[in-house]
Amino acid sequence: MALKDKWSKAKPGQDSTSYIDAGCEFSGSLHFRESVCIDGTVEGEIRGDKTVTIGPSASVHANIVCESVVIHGHVEGDIEARRQIAFHKGARVNGKMRASGIVVEEGSKFKGNIEIGDDEPPVPVLAQAAKRSAAAEDSD
Repeated sequence: MALKDKWSKAKPGQDSTSYIDAGCEFSGSLHFRESVCIDGTVEGEIRGDKTVTIGPSASVHANIVCESVVIHGHVEGDIEARRQIAFHKGARVNGKMRASGIVVEEGSKFKGNIEIGDDEPPVPVLAQAAKRSAAAEDSD
């Protein structure tokens, strides 16, 4: 399936209820109850109850908080998704990401940090080895 076919499936009347078309510019806070597709320029904050799809010609300079994010275009900002963040071919993202799951397609670019999984912070490998070593010494 071509990238254009993937993107066209997310257009209004199919998977989303709102659409910010290429050529549109918005600055401020966007709040959505349903899914939204963005193919224009957005600066500020995006909050949604469902999926936010960033189209191939989109330029987003905003923090995003929602259920899932699908990225085909350019995003500068932090993203927090309750379910999943998907980076598709051509996606360019710079920021901190946090989600339960991540999908990365070959040809996408990302610069920043990604935190995957639940709220428990990961324990570094060296710290785990030190704990096992200390536990072994205590049992001797």
